[in-house]
Amino acid sequence: MPDDPVTTIVLFHVPPESSAAFVAAWAESNAFMSAQPGLVGGTLFRSASDAADPQFVNVATWTSQAALDQARARHAEHLAEQGIDQREVWAKLGVTVSPASYHVEVRYCGPDGNGE
Repeated sequence: MPDDPVTTIVLFHVPPESSAAFVAAWAESNAFMSAQPGLVGGTLFRSASDAADPQFVNVATWTSQAALDQARARHAEHLAEQGIDQREVWAKLGVTVSPASYHVEVRYCGPDGNGE
């Protein structure tokens, strides 16, 4: 399993008044992460309801946990070189983050899906 693809799912609890600033900050981080080796692809989801919590969910697939870990380390170095503390940025916006990584257990599709 160490070399298997891994999907990271990150829940972002974002106060409504910080949504625009959060998306802008996330987009900056995503620009860096999207250029990292091992990223297969991903999507940032926004809740269909303003009352939902978490308001944002990022789902990204990486070729392996090692690729994800290396990308995160490079991102931390990149931010440190710029004098940016990502945790501090999120705290100022009132954002809390809950990340986790997963391996596929079961794939499924409905009658309108193609099975991929």
